[in-house]
Amino acid sequence: MTSGNDWVAIVHTKYLAGRPIALLFDYDGTLTPIVSHPALALLSEPVRGHIRQLADKERVSVGVISGRPLNDVSRMVRLDGVYYAGSSGAEVNLCGIRLEWPVSLEVQRQLEAILAELRAALPDFPGVWIEPKPVGFTVHYRGVPTSTASIFGSCFRWIIGRYRGLRSLNICAAFEVTPVEAWDKGTAVRLILAKLPPDVIPVYFGDSENDRPGMLASQAAGGLTIAIGDTAPNCAMYRVESAAAFQTDLSRLCEALITSRDRVLAHSDELAVAK
Repeated sequence: MTSGNDWVAIVHTKYLAGRPIALLFDYDGTLTPIVSHPALALLSEPVRGHIRQLADKERVSVGVISGRPLNDVSRMVRLDGVYYAGSSGAEVNLCGIRLEWPVSLEVQRQLEAILAELRAALPDFPGVWIEPKPVGFTVHYRGVPTSTASIFGSCFRWIIGRYRGLRSLNICAAFEVTPVEAWDKGTAVRLILAKLPPDVIPVYFGDSENDRPGMLASQAAGGLTIAIGDTAPNCAMYRVESAAAFQTDLSRLCEALITSRDRVLAHSDELAVAK
């Protein structure tokens, strides 16, 4: 893994060489800092402006791939012409084409059963709450005292251990629960790339373990992966120390691509083809 801002120059160089770029962002902890409650993770207007500029740029595609429900992340970003994925990849909106991993009756039964168990246990753990999603759910314990979180963690692991069709990740003071066979962020990356030119270079940005499948899928497609903060997967090729530092990098990338001489290069390519 390489520290620093080298990835900005690499993306810019590949873009100047004529390659299309797909910028694929996680939301919480990447485009926004981690905050005390998901509802408070508002996308800043400068960051929204950068994403809009990049999405409007020729040969640049943008996607936001989140653990949030698809409708939630779409509402938070509020930009057209962007690919969206929610529920950690189990829901996808490919610029108007909506797809969702089909939940079987057996998986739905397991989800309903474990939710009933967890809700029955919550009165013993004040401050812990459940965020339902179309595919799976997340149990949040941010802000709960360490001792309470530890006891709840043991209780949660005991409960979910009896549901073989479900998996969980402990990310950002929350347990994210999804079906074992459900689409993940890697699936979302592959579905997005299938809509783009075959020589596109994916660049994936994420901060949590649920970003690992997205990073691996991007690397398998010859792309770059950038870890945000110290909780990101160790498979990333580059690391930025925080979401705040990443916003600075995003500004630099936006400026580099917007002011690049790609129009001149593209015109030169057209002349060469014409000859």
